[in-house]
Amino acid sequence: MNIQKGEIDTWKSQLRGEVLLPGEAGYDEARRIWNAMIDRRPALIARCTSPEDVVQAVKFARQHNLLVSIRGGGHNIAGNAVCDGGLVIDLSLMKGIHVDPDARRATVEPGCTLGDFDSAAQAYGLATPLGINSTTGVAGLTLGGGFGWLSRKYGMTVDNLLSADVVLADGTSTRASETQNPDLFWALRGGGGNFGIVTRFEFQLHPVGPEVLSGLLVFPFQQAHSVLTQFARFTETMPDELNVWMVTRKAPPLPFLPPQVHGQEIVALALCYAGDPAAGAKLIAPLRGFGALLGEHVGVQPYTAWQQAFDPLLTPGARNYWKSHNFARLSEGVMDAIVEYAGKLPSPHCEIFVGTLGGQAGRVAPGAMAYSSRDANYVLNVHARWESPADDQRCVTWARAFFERSKPFASGGAYVNFLTQDEADRVASAYGPTYHRLVELKKKFDPTNFFRMNQNIAPVVSPNPGLEEARMLTADERTILEQVGAFVRAWNQADSGSLAAFFTDDAVRVDGFGDVQHGRQAITDGFRQLFHRMPGATVRVEQATVRMLSPGLAVWQGGFEILRPDAAPLKGYVVEVLRKEGGRWLVLESHPKLLPESRP
Repeated sequence: MNIQKGEIDTWKSQLRGEVLLPGEAGYDEARRIWNAMIDRRPALIARCTSPEDVVQAVKFARQHNLLVSIRGGGHNIAGNAVCDGGLVIDLSLMKGIHVDPDARRATVEPGCTLGDFDSAAQAYGLATPLGINSTTGVAGLTLGGGFGWLSRKYGMTVDNLLSADVVLADGTSTRASETQNPDLFWALRGGGGNFGIVTRFEFQLHPVGPEVLSGLLVFPFQQAHSVLTQFARFTETMPDELNVWMVTRKAPPLPFLPPQVHGQEIVALALCYAGDPAAGAKLIAPLRGFGALLGEHVGVQPYTAWQQAFDPLLTPGARNYWKSHNFARLSEGVMDAIVEYAGKLPSPHCEIFVGTLGGQAGRVAPGAMAYSSRDANYVLNVHARWESPADDQRCVTWARAFFERSKPFASGGAYVNFLTQDEADRVASAYGPTYHRLVELKKKFDPTNFFRMNQNIAPVVSPNPGLEEARMLTADERTILEQVGAFVRAWNQADSGSLAAFFTDDAVRVDGFGDVQHGRQAITDGFRQLFHRMPGATVRVEQATVRMLSPGLAVWQGGFEILRPDAAPLKGYVVEVLRKEGGRWLVLESHPKLLPESRP
């Protein structure tokens, strides 16, 4: 960073909050986040206390061309709250909440945690669907979609967002709702922080509790497959008021479990009934017959207590790595994979959990907002968690291996809040049918990709002749072409100091002209993942090269052929122009195009 001290001092004088630099008191604490695998050193941390502070921070970053990250709760698995060498806009001090019990609405500032929000709303017997860990930040959870115990009855968190005050990439402030800037509001509901900094959320509230029937049922791991099978079938027909999740891990020293079970693999069902506890007690009775109970802790307790029940297992300071899939239905194959990998947990803190959605969360149209995975009745997360850096490889390898083992049974898409820092290639598929519109809105609201420390949706700043030409194709063919472009754009956003680092050693050849060529199998596998929702279609890659035009400019070109069972092949290519900025390659132009001979 090459900024004069006088300029920083002038900026500081304009803020109500404080600015921290390396070496100053509070700096190391402010850059520390939940996932201990992330250890980044920003040049500046602006601890904002008002929307005006946020505006000044954005303007300062633009003036000095600084990489910016946004910190709310600091709980994101990918660690996007903190950047190296840039500016962290820290919102964690902005913790104001106002609840209107008559209108059943709440306004919430972006530094609030779920615990803050739950406590304020439950004072009036109200709540909105949030996550399951009270230390999670409301802002990040909401912008990525948000789901929890109440989502089957009241929908996703974004389904309950009514409006948002936003600081845009140019430093201006605006409000977004169904009637004000509706396209921005559409993008904010699931767009993951790509479109601005929200300084105030307005939520719909619902009557909940203040006490709910909730708790845990714990079964022997030896009966895991049977318990999982019954769990899968039970959750397909349970009423919206009831939510049951599954987790398999080594048993923590819970007081209701026999001491000999502590540290042993178990299967647990976690439940919450958002209705009359007496009615809920009858509904959950069959769950106890899923196996030989090792112990249970089920009863009527404050909703706020249940929201904090898993906090001891998710404390900050541990090393964490996640991999996640969506499922429309839990098949025999995925249950076999869960049992196999839960039987070889690499640390006492690792777990595999299945969160149940459906109900109201699945009744919203996929295109109603940026979050589109309305067919995801289950979200599976393999949570690798451990203490020592020496265990990094072993634990990460286990999580990735389980991800690959369970992939064939997934329904597609992904929950962006569960994507790690090495999964830029999954962003396009995570959004699915809404991705193309998100790219267009990114061009409108953030054309320079100022907000890029996130699961990034890159703007494509030039016209796309390939897609214009594709308007003469069938709807399916047009979708294919758009998805090819979206896939390549997402893949090429991966953080890397060198384009060659995108590819494994056995898949790269550098010829005498300085070109880098993928092995055909590596990129073919990637395209196959993209088209898993198109039964019968196969993709063959004919060539894929990267030419370095200069140390900071490159051209990527990949040829492809899509074979369909009842139609002529589609042949084409994708050309990407990329610029290196701050260690990351950003897409400047994207041109997916079909070859003339494959046109109808």
